[in-house]
Amino acid sequence: MQALVKDDTLAEDLAQMVFMKVWLYRERLDAGKSLKNYLIVLSRNSALDVFKSKQHLLMSSTAILPERAAPERTEHLAEFKEARLRILKAVEEMPPQRREVFKMSRFGSLSNEEIAHLLGLSVRTVEKHIQLALQDLHRYGN
Repeated sequence: MQALVKDDTLAEDLAQMVFMKVWLYRERLDAGKSLKNYLIVLSRNSALDVFKSKQHLLMSSTAILPERAAPERTEHLAEFKEARLRILKAVEEMPPQRREVFKMSRFGSLSNEEIAHLLGLSVRTVEKHIQLALQDLHRYGN
């Protein structure tokens, strides 16, 4: 967990939260499935939730007082804006249908089922477009 968040205290808090969720939902766990994989996915998702909330806080705090931002925060904001522009450019270079599905999913916050319904696609096709879009972004970032 610490490798994901780069902060020992936050990693400990996330680990406690993950084990609390496992304890609370222990009756729902499938004994035939790997607990290790479940813990890995739960940990990764918890870390992503933290990143999303930090991103939201960064965006809202810098939107309110950008002129009074500390130098290190200004540097982080510049890095964030640069990464955002790279992502947007990569999205615009995707094939049209993949781009549309990805935008609806990530920027429009629509579920795969909603996207499938709106575009007249199967849910599996929507899932595949999102998977390919994420691969495109990964390749574009390297």
